[in-house]
Amino acid sequence: TIWVLEDDIKVLQDPNKLTHLIEDLDALVGVDGWDVLYTDYDYLVTHSNDDLVKQIPAMWRPDMLSFDLNILATHFDVSDQFLKIGSRMRAHSLIYRRCGIKKILDFYKENNNFLPYDQELALVPGIQTFVVKDSVVSVNEQNSDTRCRYFKH
Repeated sequence: TIWVLEDDIKVLQDPNKLTHLIEDLDALVGVDGWDVLYTDYDYLVTHSNDDLVKQIPAMWRPDMLSFDLNILATHFDVSDQFLKIGSRMRAHSLIYRRCGIKKILDFYKENNNFLPYDQELALVPGIQTFVVKDSVVSVNEQNSDTRCRYFKH
């Protein structure tokens, strides 16, 4: 189990809380029942009256023409601490389980990278993604090297 953070995070709560959240998620869905846990509450909101394809940007790969986009819009409560999600944008703070890393690696070995990785995670077959309801970290875009262009080309 590893925690991966981008450079532009803002810590909101004691990161040691993540140990307990992982234990709670393991108890809830099983040790191999989740692949990715987002540590902030930033999830995709869709509207049932609007075309799903227009609401989920850039979720298309030429080798996945028959992919059911409705899977990406899935968001439901699994406890008072977690949501099960189908997709979301941004990957500035995620916890990966070994089983999830294997799914992602196998996907890229077979399909290669096509989209930004934060958008492609939801397209990995069988990936089980969850998000905490109470953010442990958030994004601080003022500190982003890529968004603010701190590095010269």
